[in-house]
Amino acid sequence: MAMDAEQAREHLEMVDRILRQADERPYRPMGGLYVAWGLGAALVEIAGQFASGGPPAGPLAIAGSIILFGSLLYTVAVSVLARRNASRIPASEVRMGKVMGAVWLCIFVAALCQPHMFASWAAAAIWNLGAAISMLVIGFFGDRRALFGAIALLASVLVANYWFVYPGFVLAGGFLVGYVAIGVLYMIQNARSAACE
Repeated sequence: MAMDAEQAREHLEMVDRILRQADERPYRPMGGLYVAWGLGAALVEIAGQFASGGPPAGPLAIAGSIILFGSLLYTVAVSVLARRNASRIPASEVRMGKVMGAVWLCIFVAALCQPHMFASWAAAAIWNLGAAISMLVIGFFGDRRALFGAIALLASVLVANYWFVYPGFVLAGGFLVGYVAIGVLYMIQNARSAACE
């Protein structure tokens, strides 16, 4: 069936609208990943507190490390799949993914330097700062929940710095509020968005 010029123009306008909406769609983070990363980091920081500032050890540290390692593997797998499907991913999400990758690459390099460069609670605080930076980036693009999460993470570093009694618990609280709670909110939002589509 042949298409006349009017029908062709309508189809092109429709495709243009769809592409414009996809590019303008806000970044929709994967809430489950925030929950997993936040929970893993919080468990390791709590384990560090129980070890009185020494290297985190025991069942909490092991559980936290397993969660963090699993989250890292899942994040890498999602990134590889996202690159394969890059033509269907909005440009805003691709850019955000690259920013997050850059932030966390730097944090992992800092983690490798922990034994000699970042002793005691400095190592844990660096994780909170990296998480705060990633949330600030999302927050500066207009997401108020991410901005609140970043503020909670930054506040945890400040409070832990001046309240020497339980810095591990304070830093863990930053992850529980700034990543886990915000991740749950993202999961609820994404579930509602999926139900509406």
